Amino acid sequence: MGNLIVQRYNTKMTINRECGDCNACCIWLKGESYSHEFGGGKPCHFLKGNCSIYETRPEVCKTYQCAWLQGLFSENLKPEKSKVIISVEKWSKGQFLRAIEMGKKMDDNVLIEIQTFCQTHNCPAIIQYDGKIFINGPDEFIKEKTT
Repeated sequence: MGNLIVQRYNTKMTINRECGDCNACCIWLKGESYSHEFGGGKPCHFLKGNCSIYETRPEVCKTYQCAWLQGLFSENLKPEKSKVIISVEKWSKGQFLRAIEMGKKMDDNVLIEIQTFCQTHNCPAIIQYDGKIFINGPDEFIKEKTT
């Protein structure tokens, strides 16, 4: 996805953010790496503390940047701190945010920061909160995501 949503909303990016020890995307995002499925709490087969195939990792891994890494949210929303991973995804009319809880209920302050961003930027979202899925946005977004 790159930094498309950042450019669209002209949001100030924090320079030089890095994943560091965070590997939330390797555990919570659904995907496949060399015929090994991962996600939803099941770690990538190649995650051995750090990525054991980092230099030859699949393109999906090379290009993924969570919304925190893109500079959309505060330091408090780094996935390893907040226990929430937020992705920028596409739908037929543009982009939206998807927030996934990482094994525990999302803190209310995290939810407020996500909702504030979405309201300020008129950005649709799919948010997992307390294990339930909430779809927020225009009617056509809700219809597209529920059918």
